Amino acid sequence: MAEELCVQLVPLFQKLDLEKQQQVEQLVHHQHTKMHELIITPDSQNQLVIIAHGSVKMYSLDSNGNEKVVRALSSGDFVGETWLLGINNQNYFIEAVEDSDICIINQADFLALLKNSPEITATLLKEQAERITSLRKQTQLLSIVNISTRITTYLSQLQQSQGKASIELPFALKDVASYLGTTPETLTRKLKLLEKQGKIEYHLRKIKIKDKL
Repeated sequence: MAEELCVQLVPLFQKLDLEKQQQVEQLVHHQHTKMHELIITPDSQNQLVIIAHGSVKMYSLDSNGNEKVVRALSSGDFVGETWLLGINNQNYFIEAVEDSDICIINQADFLALLKNSPEITATLLKEQAERITSLRKQTQLLSIVNISTRITTYLSQLQQSQGKASIELPFALKDVASYLGTTPETLTRKLKLLEKQGKIEYHLRKIKIKDKL
């Protein structure tokens, strides 16, 4: 069986024929990262980062140096397309949540690829629209004043996206709390209350939804 190409994990490249995928794969630099290792900082050169295996988190720092988690990425996800197109990364860090295999494409190589591949450009625009939708969902969550409602709405969204009653949080509890604009202590307390009410069962990152939230 042929070895899976890193770029085949990415929706951006999946609709390309094998020959074109192999051309893209030649641009890839492979990197193995350890848990908590920084992959991207605001000082890094502009790159497209593909998560081949593992998981990472994307976050910014507030004026007090506290993390604000923006996004969780796992196998097949990617980030950095806007950086490649000339928008400098001024705020974001990407850190491995666990030991991960990363694929990186540099800006100059990627721009040359886009000039010769209009189908990739079209797919890139579609992915960017979906990313904007994801950010809009987070903004809508943060606009919910009641923290209990914010948490149950988030769990319902995860259940819908994962398509099953037993869901898995995309990252550690403290990072989920940051994403939801609350503290780990408050999130833990609210989850325990939902469990006491018989609506969920949870252990670490795994949550089974037993009743309508």
